[in-house]
Amino acid sequence: MADLFELLIGKEGDKDYKKKSVIVQGITGKFGSLHTQQMLAYGTNIVAGVTPGKGGQKFEGVPIYENMKDAVSANWLQKFQ
Repeated sequence: MADLFELLIGKEGDKDYKKKSVIVQGITGKFGSLHTQQMLAYGTNIVAGVTPGKGGQKFEGVPIYENMKDAVSANWLQKFQ
């Protein structure tokens, strides 16, 4: 069984350790916000969150987008800058 934390941050020693990009759907909701705070505390690289109606805001420093398409598009471009 895969370790959830290895899925979120990778294995120590891997070239992408703590660099895997994570987008949280429902980041401002009751459970999304709780788990986002816990993942950030653990060192997960959360690059964006999605909550319809809250695009343009931030949660715990993480930019929020209106939909997944916008979140993925914005973060896909950052990889090449």
